[in-house]
Amino acid sequence: MTNKPKTLPAFLGRRRLAESVRAAGRGLLAAWRGEQNFRLEVLIGMMVAVGLFALPFTAGERIGGLLLIGLVLSLELVNTAVERLADLLQPRLHPLVSLVKNTLAAALLVAVLVALIGGLVLFLPYLLRFFLGSW
Repeated sequence: MTNKPKTLPAFLGRRRLAESVRAAGRGLLAAWRGEQNFRLEVLIGMMVAVGLFALPFTAGERIGGLLLIGLVLSLELVNTAVERLADLLQPRLHPLVSLVKNTLAAALLVAVLVALIGGLVLFLPYLLRFFLGSW
């Protein structure tokens, strides 16, 4: 009986995981460099995240706020990826390509509006108290 160290299956290997993380990092960097909206959303998300932890929110409120930030950023990345793919496959604007792009933009707009409403629900009492004093 030999005591060979157990190895992870190939799909769980460290090398494969590391390459997946590197590929995701390259995608984030490409979105950061090429998409003004993504940069703006990241900066707003960072400010909101700081506010979530600087103010006395509950753990559930913080998690909800972070999920909304993640939703907007994730949809922006999906939107960017599909737009680039659509441009590659159909450089001239075909009506279906336009419909796909517009639909994704609409999905992103819905996410941004939901995040904005969620942010107002969370932050409005603190903002009112700050600007108007104790109300």
